[in-house]
Amino acid sequence: MVDLNRRQYIEDVGSLLVVDDSELNRKLLKRRLEKCGYHVDIATNGFEALQLFREREFDLVLLDIMMPDIDGLQVLQTLRQMYSMSELPVILVTAKASSDDIIDGLERGANDYVTKPVDFPVALARIRTQLRARRAELAHRESEERYALAARGAHDGLWDWNLRSGQLHLSARWHGILGFPEVEANGSNDLWFERVHAEDLRSLRAAIREHLEGKTSCFLHEHRLLDHEGAYRWVSCRGVASFDNDGEAIRLAGSMRDITQVRSSEPLAQSLPEHILQDRLSQAHLRKSHFSDFHYGVLCLHVESLPEIEARLGQRIKRQLLREIVRRIQICIRATDSLSWSQAKGFSILLEGFGTPVSLTSVAQEIQRELERPFTLQGQQEHISVSIGGSLAHAEHGTELACPTEAQRALEKARSFEEHAGCFVFIDGVGSAPPRIPSSSPSLDSASSSVLDLIANPE
Repeated sequence: MVDLNRRQYIEDVGSLLVVDDSELNRKLLKRRLEKCGYHVDIATNGFEALQLFREREFDLVLLDIMMPDIDGLQVLQTLRQMYSMSELPVILVTAKASSDDIIDGLERGANDYVTKPVDFPVALARIRTQLRARRAELAHRESEERYALAARGAHDGLWDWNLRSGQLHLSARWHGILGFPEVEANGSNDLWFERVHAEDLRSLRAAIREHLEGKTSCFLHEHRLLDHEGAYRWVSCRGVASFDNDGEAIRLAGSMRDITQVRSSEPLAQSLPEHILQDRLSQAHLRKSHFSDFHYGVLCLHVESLPEIEARLGQRIKRQLLREIVRRIQICIRATDSLSWSQAKGFSILLEGFGTPVSLTSVAQEIQRELERPFTLQGQQEHISVSIGGSLAHAEHGTELACPTEAQRALEKARSFEEHAGCFVFIDGVGSAPPRIPSSSPSLDSASSSVLDLIANPE
C-alpha cells in the first residue's frame, strides 16, 4: 500500500490494475504510476485480471486490447456486467490506430483510451481525470443515499420539480403517505396539485411563488391532500429552490411529512403549530430585510375568561370554545395570514402586508367585534373578554423575535389595566389608535390621561 504520509504531495491516490501481456509494458507502467503515488497491481492476461476482481476492488483499469486467449474487449464486456462506467473507469491501451477499433471499445463501455507507445504524461492526465469523475460520482451517490436513508427513517416523502420542463418526480414514500403502493412516479405538477384541498391550493401556490421570487429562505407550507381512500390527510411540505446564473429558478425540491395525527391531536386543528408560525416569522423578517416596501405585524390575544369557563364547564367545553374562537378569528383575517395557538402563549397572528398602526388596529378591532358576540356553550349564552396587543415590524428590529416580543409586551400592558379589563387593543408604536373598550366598560373620557399616554406611546 502507498505510504499515507505521501498523500499530501499527490493530487490523486487510487488503486489501479494494469492488464498487459507484455512484461516490459507492465513493469514500466507500474513503476512510473507508483512514483506518482498510486497503488498498482498487474495482471498478465484477461483470466488473471478477472480473477483479481473476484478478490479485491480497484479504482481504475488500464486494459491492453491485444492479448492471447481472451482479449481486452472480452474482459471489458465482462467487467461491464459487474460495474458501471462510473463505478469502474476502464482506459484501453491499444496499438491499433484504426478508429473503428477505438469506437468498438468505447461502445462496449470503455471510458477512454491511450495508444502505444504510451505517452505517459497524457496517460497520467487521463487517469487523473477519470478518477476525479469517479470520486465525484460516488460522493454524489453517497450523498443521495444518505439523504434518502434519512428521509426513510423520518418517514418523509421526497419530491423534485424541474421548473423548466415542468416534470415532477415523487418518491415511493410520497405515495405511501397517501396510502398508494410505494412506487416512484414522474409527471406534471398535477400529480400533486390535483390532490390539494380547494381551500389550501391558493395559499400553497402563493408560498411557492414567494420562495421562487426570493422573498423567503425556504418553501414551507401545510395543506391537505386527498388520499387513496378519498379522505384528506394533513401534510407539511418543505423545500428549497436552485437558481441559474441569471437568478431564474430552475428546480424546487424538498420533502413531505404526514402531520395528520399531530393536527388531529391539537385542540385547535385549524390553527398552525407554534414552530410553523416561527418559521413564517423568520421568512417575513428575511423578506423585510431585502425589500424595504414589505411590512408585517403581529397580534397577540389572550382570552381573559378562559380559565373561569374551563373550571365551570370543563375541558371539553373549553376546547369547543377555542375552536369557535379560531373560526371567528379566521373570518377576520386573510387566507395568507398565519394564526397559531399554544397553551403557554395563547393566540398569535402574523399579518403580512400591514404597514401602519391604523391598518393593524382595524384588524384587531374587527376580531374584537367578532369575539364580543355571545358564544353558545351547553345551550347557554356565554360572553368572553379578550385582551389584544400588537406590534409592527421595524427596520431596527434585529431578529424575527423582536416584533412578536413587542406584541407580547403590548398584550401584557393591555392586561394590566384592570379598570378596563378585556377587549383592549394596544398597538405598540407611535401614532397608535386608542383601545377599543366594550360598552360595559367606562368610557375613554373617564380614563386617566396617563393610561392613554401608555397606550399611544408605550415605553
